[in-house]
Amino acid sequence: MHTDVLVVGGGVSGLRAAIQASVEGAKVTLINKGSIGIGSETAYLDHLIELTVVGVSETKNDEKLYAKDLIDFGRNVNDENLVNTFVSNSNVEYQYIEALGVPMEKIDQTYPSHRAPRLIKGIGHFGQNLLSRLKNEAITKGVNIIENATLYDVKDEEDCRIAYIGLKAKGIVTDLRMQFSSLVLATGGGGRLFSISTNPGGSTGDGVALALKLGAKVTNLEFLHFLPLIVNPIKGYYLTSAVFTKGYLKNSLGEEYIPSYPSGHQSMEPAELQGYLLLDACMWIQKQIHMNNVTENNGVYWDGRHLEAEIVNRIPNSYKKLKERGLDLLKEAVEVSTGCHQLLGGVQIDSSGSTSVPWLFAAGEVAGGFHGAERLMGTGVMDGLVFGARSGSSAATFAKEVQKIPGNENEQMKVEQLKLDLDVPDIKKRVQKKMDHILITKNKERLMDTRKEISEIYEQLLNIQILDLPIDQRLALGECKNLVLLSLAYIEVSIQRKETRGSFIRSDYQLKDEESKPSFVQLISNNEFQVNI
Repeated sequence: MHTDVLVVGGGVSGLRAAIQASVEGAKVTLINKGSIGIGSETAYLDHLIELTVVGVSETKNDEKLYAKDLIDFGRNVNDENLVNTFVSNSNVEYQYIEALGVPMEKIDQTYPSHRAPRLIKGIGHFGQNLLSRLKNEAITKGVNIIENATLYDVKDEEDCRIAYIGLKAKGIVTDLRMQFSSLVLATGGGGRLFSISTNPGGSTGDGVALALKLGAKVTNLEFLHFLPLIVNPIKGYYLTSAVFTKGYLKNSLGEEYIPSYPSGHQSMEPAELQGYLLLDACMWIQKQIHMNNVTENNGVYWDGRHLEAEIVNRIPNSYKKLKERGLDLLKEAVEVSTGCHQLLGGVQIDSSGSTSVPWLFAAGEVAGGFHGAERLMGTGVMDGLVFGARSGSSAATFAKEVQKIPGNENEQMKVEQLKLDLDVPDIKKRVQKKMDHILITKNKERLMDTRKEISEIYEQLLNIQILDLPIDQRLALGECKNLVLLSLAYIEVSIQRKETRGSFIRSDYQLKDEESKPSFVQLISNNEFQVNI
């Protein structure tokens, strides 16, 4: 099977890339791990947050201000070219999805860290609605969509590139090999490096791990967006910070959290103070985890029974969803812990979506450089649209220019029916539990300890060649190896960044290094990384 452009991932960025590549004349195939509209971050968040907003710069006058907001909030380690590309194309992409009939509503107010009213609210199940319309548009434009298909390996031999894909149907996995000219990574994030996340279960950093193995540069991988998240009854559910920071926290011993207000907090902007208190609360929760003053789910208790007006008026959807699952926020405390909302770094791209590997392109959460050290509210969906369109265009152009050489995708490989003597789900849980210790506050001792344990796991997996296994074992092991490799890369860059900046906190380097720059990491051998900051 052959395609000009292979798009991996059926979320916003992948669908937008596929549509644009097809419009520009390429033969496009899009594969997605699960069913489109169910497993992606955009659709998943419909069930885990109060609302989704999209940041749009509708005037030229606002573009410079929006860019400044993004770079200031990103603590000056964003790629300025990506930021400028984003703001100058946000209105184009907003008009594109508006023309598709996606219901949205303009908000005439300023939200935290935005210095102008530029956020647009998605109506109803915004994520699923957007994905459904993009999928229909992709099909209309001739994109070949294959769902329940997982990319587990890529072979690159000159201009002959073959993707190894596992197809799941009724519990059976079959093998598909596809020759392609260019590849767009739109695989989403890696929030499942940690035990609790707003990301769906398949967000194990597959795209970033594959890019590393292909020799691509990865940037700003140490930065992530963490949040206090509900543990039960909906794991990973987020109560908006405006409500959460007004509640009471207690550990499993009944000891209450007392906020440590900064000096001069009386003169701080409400949004700035809110952000500070959210970080302070997350750090307190992590401290309780390290001291084992938590529930069996590594949680503490958040009590908002005194916040009836806030809960009913500000988070009515959250209140209703949780009540339907047996939790009444007005009558009882809820178990919360800290979790990962989004990895802010990823595969380094330029404004065209190109990576350091000529035939490889990336967009959305798998790509890095746009966000910087913190993520500004309302940027996730639009990031996927803007750079999805640009990466799709670039991939189509590359595919037209390269000489196609017939591949051997139908060649049968000799498979030694090896039996894995490994508990893959248990390995993933061990990695996540260890990574939880460096989710928020890091220091050299904790990082080195985490690296030691995860390196030992990596050594276990290193010599197991996925293509030597029966097809039904390749997907789970491949995902596990990606998780472990990405964890090690995250640790290596975190060790080298000797400062505290934005969401990256080192207790042994508490000051910001004014000379510090974006980070870059490459895999130069099976277990050796080259890091530059």
